[in-house]
Amino acid sequence: KSLKDNNTQATIILITDGIESCDGDICKVVADAKADGINFKLHIVGFGLKEGEKDELICAAQAGNGTYYDADNSGGLGEVLTAATTETVDKPDGNFSVYAIKNGKAVDAWIKPRNSITKKDIQGSRTYRDTAWVYLPSGKYDIEVRPLENSDIPGTTISVEMEEGDIKHRDVSFDGGILEVSTTNNGKPWDALVKMYDLNTGKVVSTTRTYGRPQQMEVPAGHYKVTYSAQKIKGTDTNAEVKDVEVKANATNSISHDFKSGFAKIGVKTASGELIDASVKFQEISSGKNVVGGRTYTSESSNPKEFILNPGTYEVKINTLGNHKGNTDSFRVTVEEGKTIEKIITF
Repeated sequence: KSLKDNNTQATIILITDGIESCDGDICKVVADAKADGINFKLHIVGFGLKEGEKDELICAAQAGNGTYYDADNSGGLGEVLTAATTETVDKPDGNFSVYAIKNGKAVDAWIKPRNSITKKDIQGSRTYRDTAWVYLPSGKYDIEVRPLENSDIPGTTISVEMEEGDIKHRDVSFDGGILEVSTTNNGKPWDALVKMYDLNTGKVVSTTRTYGRPQQMEVPAGHYKVTYSAQKIKGTDTNAEVKDVEVKANATNSISHDFKSGFAKIGVKTASGELIDASVKFQEISSGKNVVGGRTYTSESSNPKEFILNPGTYEVKINTLGNHKGNTDSFRVTVEEGKTIEKIITF
């Protein structure tokens, strides 16, 4: 009442850790105060609130011509207080609004404007699954809109030119779909690194690792190249590529790849049975590529040394180390899918 009586204006920042619990209607109270001619701007900071506890507070902040901010911890509280204190009652009202949607539903998104000429950042806002407003003086702007809520969908940048007296709005769509990927080795679940590339730009848009389980990647609808890189398997066929995978909006597409491998166990010992430390190197015959190396050491847990390899024929080179340094040998082994071949070299 004193604000109205004294014809003064104020910026109010309300910090709360819970919803209104006294059977009142904070949104109506704020709206009535504005309608009564009280000149104020109300920002509300919700500290550690859950979904469902924010709607009333967002309504009140909007009714008070202010902004609702989320703060999950003390560090976040400092950041939003800094943002809130820059939006004072004497600043002009917003003149550009953004509404972000994904597959027909409103989503939470950051709005970050930048002057296209001066490259100066302008105070931004956040949609909180509603319409967000920012004030843009006359000029040209590039506005980054980035979806939140744990989405892999990248942000987008929109350009707008504002003139004195303009009030403009833009809907921004982040329609996306899900690609579910899985990887196996000889038909059994296997770990692999999977990447999705935009076919137009060649840039990586999403990356995941399967760990032997199906994994989902959410990306904008479109066409992508998908690559697989098997973990632990060595050879010349540990990478795979699918050149054109379509992801449709609001839909899930599933793809998988099966790698092939066998096992080679290489041991080195003396004629009396003493285990010998030695280096072991595998070269794939048809390509001439050195695919993997290792050491046997002198422990029964590593001698013979086990290698997981693509099926094929390999040249194996042995060089003894330690007390038995100086001995060498080479031989060929053929690795078959799902099978184990063991070779013990004696010096």
